[in-house]
Amino acid sequence: MTHEDSLTVKKSQSKRLYMVEFLRIFFISGIIFAHIGKQINTNLLKDLHQLFGATSNLGFGVEGFFIISGFFLYKSIIKRRGSAFEHIQKLWMRLLPALLFAFAILLCLGSCSWWKVVDLLFFIPGTGLAREVIWNSEWFVCVYFLVSCLWIGLFNYSEKFAWVLVGVLAYFSLSLQIHAHPVRYSNSVDQVYYTLITTGICRGIACMSLGMIASYVSGHILLSRGCLFRIVASCFEIAAFYLLFNHMFRTSSFRFSIYEAELVLTLLMISTALSWGYISAAFNRMSWIQNFSRYSYPFLVGHAVMLTCVKQSSFSCFSAYNKSIMVVGGVFC
Repeated sequence: MTHEDSLTVKKSQSKRLYMVEFLRIFFISGIIFAHIGKQINTNLLKDLHQLFGATSNLGFGVEGFFIISGFFLYKSIIKRRGSAFEHIQKLWMRLLPALLFAFAILLCLGSCSWWKVVDLLFFIPGTGLAREVIWNSEWFVCVYFLVSCLWIGLFNYSEKFAWVLVGVLAYFSLSLQIHAHPVRYSNSVDQVYYTLITTGICRGIACMSLGMIASYVSGHILLSRGCLFRIVASCFEIAAFYLLFNHMFRTSSFRFSIYEAELVLTLLMISTALSWGYISAAFNRMSWIQNFSRYSYPFLVGHAVMLTCVKQSSFSCFSAYNKSIMVVGGVFC
């Protein structure tokens, strides 16, 4: 490896990962639209489904959210200063305020009991031992927090042991997805590993393991990047994003299993983190993406609050179309 190649790799690693942040916005948007589609049946959503395909797999945004979370988690672990407890404490303080604010709104609406705040304080819904307090929303956050605590503690104890466990869990999760057969779910979207991995925390561990592997590889791989290599990488990035978009929005037109989509996303994140292609290099220079990415977590929590509001009896006078407009407007506000 030449000195020039070394400087190129270091420069690419120090650059902000705006392309990865864009992917996080993309997957969280898929989760939000999936929840809106389940709760509010509007002509607008029907038109979107006709445009994108007869069957959509927007629920794959959950896997994408966890993989990207694992990617950033490993980077925060290697940059961590202080003890593992301090790292977990900072994470707890960062995630909790939005959950408590959403809980306070639902408490005022009479949609939950005050003692449920204990579940949020200790992120119990992520374990599957308690029902969600905020409809279909906080389990993502709780699972992310609990899995992050697991990996932070393991990497603080022994990095080699942690990586062995990451590799084993990633291997077994992919094996389960390949060989599992559908029982609970009947459509082609969900006939993967949900028969065996049914709890959110298992789902989070499996996907975040892939994200951590992608983060590790992107920080250690060294390749000489010529013009031909960058053209090939650009073609891969375009094809990978098209396949992921097709998998989420047009499942009926292209059969794509979830484990294949997860592997494609893992490879795409390695390529974009190192700016291998011209596409990722261009995105990684777009600092304005961060202006939207920083609000992705409030969007994830806030959309559930708005969906709960429109389900209240006091909103029965509004049409389904008006309710959907209220949800979208409320989330962005």
